Amino acid sequence: MRTGQRKGVFDRELDPTHVVLTLVGAHFLPFAIEDLVERFAGVRPAHAAFIGARTVAIREQVRRMLGVPR
Repeated sequence: MRTGQRKGVFDRELDPTHVVLTLVGAHFLPFAIEDLVERFAGVRPAHAAFIGARTVAIREQVRRMLGVPR
């Protein structure tokens, strides 16, 4: 993150610690609270369809959050 900020890839105003914590939470939280996710999303987080859709969504959201060009 910091290297990317120095190179101008990521927004320098973002706090790298909080960005990393946000990314970790976004990736792992659904698996830590799987019962809640199942009630909310209607599918278990370990289900292949959920993992596939989550992968696409996370990739796009992270790119937008960090201002990475498409």
